[in-house]
Formats: sequence, structure tokens, C-alpha cells
Amino acid sequence: MSYTTVADIRAVAGMEDVEAWGDALVTDAITYAEAVIDDYCGTSFEHKTFTETHDGNNAGRLMLDVMFPQTLVSVTVDGVAADTTGWALLPEGYIVRDDGIFTYSHPGRNVVVAGTAGVTSSAPEEIALAARGIAIAYLRQMEDRIPQQALSVQSEFGQVMLAQPGGHWRPTEFPAINTLLNRWRQRPPTIV
Repeated sequence: MSYTTVADIRAVAGMEDVEAWGDALVTDAITYAEAVIDDYCGTSFEHKTFTETHDGNNAGRLMLDVMFPQTLVSVTVDGVAADTTGWALLPEGYIVRDDGIFTYSHPGRNVVVAGTAGVTSSAPEEIALAARGIAIAYLRQMEDRIPQQALSVQSEFGQVMLAQPGGHWRPTEFPAINTLLNRWRQRPPTIV
């Protein structure tokens, strides 16, 4: 599963050149695009596996590092496999036990959770479009002779000032993709 495919990238005008952009490079670009999207949006748009290690908290509820957990493959507490039958998975990223607590043991790091998580089982078309755009920009940037940090370029025609993408709230340099990703961005709950 993937947000976009090598074939989708090759279908875009100018991206057909296998010699310039080999399949391995295109796959790397897609992986990069997915990481940018998942990191900025705060979740995956397909069910991906995860394994996390946490401190127990002496409570029946534990917050994961991922949102939208879908399945629990295994949970161990103090090295003992837990029976997760009847446990609840909350979209905010919590798992809730029905039979006890996640014990805290000094120095901690005693709860290991493995499962799958993601807001959807397959990427919506808007996310696939964003992934294609980010991947193509990544590939084209590799052949660009102007350094990414350049502020201006001097040529026989004079000096040209270059625009730079702004703050951290913009995951890409493309306003249309940023707008799209802002629509799909998920935020974990705030603890008060």
C-alpha cells in the first residue's frame, strides 16, 4: 500500500524519463512524501504497523504515540503478554484496559504495544494528489542546479531574487498542497 505509485508519478508529463529518475529514486521520493504528510497531518492515511515502548502509568488507560489505532497485535506489560480481548481503542490514540492497569515499574519503559494505526485504510484522492506533488518536487529538486537555500541568482541578465518558503506551519513550498494538508490535519487531544 502507498499513497501513490511509481506508475502514477511516471504518468505526469516530464516524469517518464526512467534514466533520469530510476524506479528506486521514485520510490524514495514517494517514501519522503508519505513521511512529510504523516508527520504534518499527525496520522497515517492507511493502516500502518507500529511498535511502541511506554512507561506504565498505574492506570487502565495508556496514550500511544499514534492516533487512530485500529488493531492490537500484541501488548506486553513487565514482559508478560496481555490478553487484549475486550480492550478499547480510542481514535485519539488511547488504549483502555477492561481488566486492570498498566503497572508502573521503576525505571519504567515496561509496556510494549504493537499494532496497526491510521485514520483510513487507503489514502483519499486528495492525499494521493499531495503525495504525487511532493514526490515530483523532490525528484525535480535533485536535478536543480540552484541550491535550495539560495536567496538570489546572478546571470548574464542580472540578479534574480528567489522566493523562500516560510515558517514551520507550511510543510511544503506549494500553497495548494499546504491548504489540502491543513484540511486533513489531525490533532491529538489536549490534556487539561
